[in-house]
Amino acid sequence: MTRIQGPCVAVAVLLSATTPSVGFAQAPADSGNRRLIEALREFIPEVMRQDGTPGLNIALARGGKIVWQEGFGYADVARK
Repeated sequence: MTRIQGPCVAVAVLLSATTPSVGFAQAPADSGNRRLIEALREFIPEVMRQDGTPGLNIALARGGKIVWQEGFGYADVARK
């Protein structure tokens, strides 16, 4: 069984707390998305360093549309 570390849980809670339930079709205002994206861009690399995660891809969807997607780190650590 895999144990989930605190920072990973924090990311999951952050995303679930800011993501509307399936019944809502309208995405929140763009400024809210920008603030969340900025926070994630700062938070994710720090969590990756703490956990030794070499690479990660993430996407944020609102109202059934992807509003942000980004890759962090390396897909192939040997090739960098």
